[in-house]
Amino acid sequence: MGTIDIPNTNSGFVARKALAYLPPAALVANALALPVIIQLNGMPGSPGLDDPKAMLDKLAASNKGLAPIVINPDQLGSPTVDPMCLDTDSLGKVETYIMKDVVPYVRSHFNVLQDPKDWTFEGFSNGGECAAYFGAKYPKVFGNIVDISGDEYPGVEDKSTAKNYFGGDKAAYEATWPANIMAKGTYPDTMAVFTAGALDDTFAPGVKRTYEAAVKAGMKATYTEIPGAGHDGAALDGGLAAGYAALYPRLGLSKP
Repeated sequence: MGTIDIPNTNSGFVARKALAYLPPAALVANALALPVIIQLNGMPGSPGLDDPKAMLDKLAASNKGLAPIVINPDQLGSPTVDPMCLDTDSLGKVETYIMKDVVPYVRSHFNVLQDPKDWTFEGFSNGGECAAYFGAKYPKVFGNIVDISGDEYPGVEDKSTAKNYFGGDKAAYEATWPANIMAKGTYPDTMAVFTAGALDDTFAPGVKRTYEAAVKAGMKATYTEIPGAGHDGAALDGGLAAGYAALYPRLGLSKP
């Protein structure tokens, strides 16, 4: 695991250093191309892969060294700023950063498979909403979604989001909501994993509504509540475990 500098050539978004996790199977001679996970963390926060690394190391140890390559870019720019994973005049072009800077960088700098089935967008809390957003909007890039306790839509806790960032255009704002994107999309081969803490009365209802929208849109979707968890580390770890359990057979990483 180490830091990487992803140029912001197309977006101009000033992000903090990203992280990359490479499993044992990526570190041998003549390594095979591997699946990739783009992971975003919560807000407030910063890139960090300690929990995923520990869990994936254990999975790799029991599956011939196989695990996804995980890239953890910064979608915030600052610990307490929420650019909503969108392109806005005042908060920066995060969507362009992810799609035009991060994705091409990963494709060209890491030995990853190229099919959408092998690309996952995963996130917790703020990052979970981003995962649902990018997976819903770009199914030809990301064939898998793991939304762990995600916000239901961008700026969900700010009642003035439409006014502040969309010129008061409520329709334009609501067009960025994952459930609304799913309603207009087609998803012949998207797998989506939605999880939330069983005690998380704030975020779990929104996660469940997004899950229901995914099912209605034709995604192969599941919803899991993590017992005893709120909006916390237990929800994150339980969500990661549920996501990896679904991804391993989907990505062909399970033995034999």
